[in-house]
Amino acid sequence: MASSEDARVAVSYTSEFLQTSAVKIVVSSGVHQEEFFIHQGLLCDRSEFFKKALSGAWKEAEERKVVLPEDDAATFALYQQLLYTNALPVKQEIQETCQTNKSERWKAQLEEEYKCLSKLYVLAEKLVDPKTKRVTLNALEAQAVEKIDSRNLYPNLECVRIIYAGTVLHSPARQLLVSFYNDHGDAKFLYDKVEDVPKDFLYDLVAAMLARRPLRMTMDAELLIKDNQLEMKDQEISQKNTESDKVKTQLAEANTNVEALKEKLKALETSPTTKKSK
Repeated sequence: MASSEDARVAVSYTSEFLQTSAVKIVVSSGVHQEEFFIHQGLLCDRSEFFKKALSGAWKEAEERKVVLPEDDAATFALYQQLLYTNALPVKQEIQETCQTNKSERWKAQLEEEYKCLSKLYVLAEKLVDPKTKRVTLNALEAQAVEKIDSRNLYPNLECVRIIYAGTVLHSPARQLLVSFYNDHGDAKFLYDKVEDVPKDFLYDLVAAMLARRPLRMTMDAELLIKDNQLEMKDQEISQKNTESDKVKTQLAEANTNVEALKEKLKALETSPTTKKSK
């Protein structure tokens, strides 16, 4: 028997947002413009931006319409799906039957997924939606640890530019990108596209790298102290050995002097002069 998730809830359970009317959201402009209809209760529960826009005497509240001309319709569609399903349909599967250029297609698809998630995070930042930001960060981290052909792929510079252009200082998304590059990146991106790298990102990356140095400096200092201690012990032992050798030399000289005195005394005892005096 196939297992499935139990969707049953209490009889008294109701989704309050379903009892609210829908709000029209007009996203993007020109030929790319799209319209979305989302329950007001759901929007206001998740987004402080929509909560303020749809309350009070604002034009949006009166017309029940919010216009977002500068945002991407595809990204907002992903946001809408997350609101209603708590899922992010961004993963794409590579057909196992087609092995030609599989690695390149996998790379291109993962880069597209990272791009979608980066745009979604920026949108959630604008809409003041903390939950969506947390969900998106978790998705970015989950994608980073996935392996295909024993390899990982991390967000590229396009994702860096998207997130740094749409977030503020000390943003968790910025910190996550910096940690990826600090732990797994190399200098290739600097050689190829250094002029395209956001300056704030370079600053954050250098700061993160330098933050690791005190630990290494402490370890080096401890090793230096131990080396100095060992050197002092060696000098102490050497000094003691020198003093010991000096004492041995003095004892040897004393023994030599004693033997010389013994010989003199013996010579005196056997000399004729000594015998006559006796």
